[in-house]
Amino acid sequence: MTTARVTRGIVLGLAAASLCASPIALGAGKATVKCVGTTSSSCTAKVSLAGGASNKAITIQLSGTNQKLASVSVPKAYKGAYRFSKGAYSMGGSVYKVTLNAVQSIPRGVYATLTFRAR
Repeated sequence: MTTARVTRGIVLGLAAASLCASPIALGAGKATVKCVGTTSSSCTAKVSLAGGASNKAITIQLSGTNQKLASVSVPKAYKGAYRFSKGAYSMGGSVYKVTLNAVQSIPRGVYATLTFRAR
């Protein structure tokens, strides 16, 4: 076998492996969501759960710097199908970063609603 043929085989093998990657890994990534509210005392951010996620980094831009996470709500049918972890504030409290994990079977149009209120 020639070196070119071996190299081509390795490249094709790696390409096939990447196409067959686990579905969970395909949901990884990043998303930025703006927290919407009429005052700096409270705001709401909607994070899509559609298609699942694996260690997806979510950045929420808050409407004020003196807000804390007050509640998270999702439709009843999906209560155990997601998890937020590693929540932390940065940028003087105006940004909330969290990691999302969610099952792949969640359909389009399903959101987690995070409500932030003044401390």
